[in-house]
Amino acid sequence: MGGTVAPRCGDCLMNEGCIWCKDQNKDFSDGGSGLDPIQIKPQRIRIRLVPTNEISNITTDFRFGLGTAMDKAALDKVNRTGNQDIVEGLFDGLMQVMVCGDKIGWRRKARRMVVYATDVNFHQAGDGRTAGILEPNDGLCHLDDRGYYTKAEIQDYPSVGQIIQKARENNINVIFVIGGKESTIMRSNYYDALARHLPGNIHNASALSNDSKNILDIIRENYRKLREAVKLSTDGIPKELVLRIYSNCGTGGILEKTNMCEKLSFDTWVNFTVAFESKLTTCPSQRSFNMTIFPEGLEDREPNSTICNRRGTYECGVCHCNEGWSGDSCECDERGTEAEACGTEMG
Repeated sequence: MGGTVAPRCGDCLMNEGCIWCKDQNKDFSDGGSGLDPIQIKPQRIRIRLVPTNEISNITTDFRFGLGTAMDKAALDKVNRTGNQDIVEGLFDGLMQVMVCGDKIGWRRKARRMVVYATDVNFHQAGDGRTAGILEPNDGLCHLDDRGYYTKAEIQDYPSVGQIIQKARENNINVIFVIGGKESTIMRSNYYDALARHLPGNIHNASALSNDSKNILDIIRENYRKLREAVKLSTDGIPKELVLRIYSNCGTGGILEKTNMCEKLSFDTWVNFTVAFESKLTTCPSQRSFNMTIFPEGLEDREPNSTICNRRGTYECGVCHCNEGWSGDSCECDERGTEAEACGTEMG
C-alpha cells in the first residue's frame, strides 16, 4: 500500500495519500456492473470541532449545532444525459433548520445564525418533478426523533420565496460560504442575490479558500456585521398608507431617511422616527388594521417575563434577573435562607 506515514492525524490530513488516517475519497463514477454510482466526494470524513476558540472573543453565551443535507435519493436514481448533477438539495435542510426551532434547539429571543457551506447551486421548487415528486413544500417541520427529514421523497424542494419568508418569520441570519473551483460563478449568479433578500446585514456570499483556513475569519466578520447593525422592517402596511423611517444612527445629526444603521458600537442607543402619510381620498371599508415594525434578526426584550418567573427581563434568550434574584430562570431568592432560596413563582 503506497503513501506516506505521518506522526499525527492532523499532519496526515494535510498530505494527500497519507495512509495513517486517510478519509474514504473515491472518485466520481457512473456505477455500472453492479456498482453504486458515486456523486459526492469524499464519502467519509473525520471532523474535530473546537467551537469556543474564536467565538468566545465575541460573545460568551452561545450554542452550536452541526447538520448535513444531501440530495433527494429519488432524484439521484433518475437517469440523466450529460454531466454529473452539480445542483444539490440543501434547501430541504435549510428549511428544516429554520422551522424546527424546538427540535433544533434554537433559544427564544437569541440571535440565530446558520452557516450554509457548499460548492454547488441549489435545487428549488419545481426540480422535484424530475423524480415524480409533485407535492409542494409546505414549509413545516418534518424531523423525526433522530433528526432525519421525513418528507424528502414526498415533498418538492422549497422555493426561494419560502426560504426568504421563513428566514424572516424566524429571525434566521444565513451566512453563505461557497468553495470550489466555481465559487465566483456560484456566488455572483445565485447566492449573492439570495443573501441580499435575507434578514441581517449580510449582503453577499463569502468565498471559502482552497484550504478552508479562512472559515473562522468569515464567521467572525459576518457576526461582527450582524452585531454592529440594526435594520427596521415592516409587515402588514396597508396600501392606503405610506410609511417612512428616519434616523441619525446615534450621531446626533440631522435625521435622514433610512431604516438601517451600521458600524454601531456596543451599548449604542439608536432612535428611529416613523412617519405615516395617508393616500386616502374616501373612507376605506376596513377602518382598523394591525401592522408590525421590527428589527431584523433580533427579538425585543420582555420585562417581568414568565420565563423568568416574573422576576427579571428576558432578552436574547437569557434572563436578566431583578435585584435580589438569581438563577437561569430567576428562581433563587438571594434574600432567603439556603433551604428556601430556590423556587418557582408558585413557591
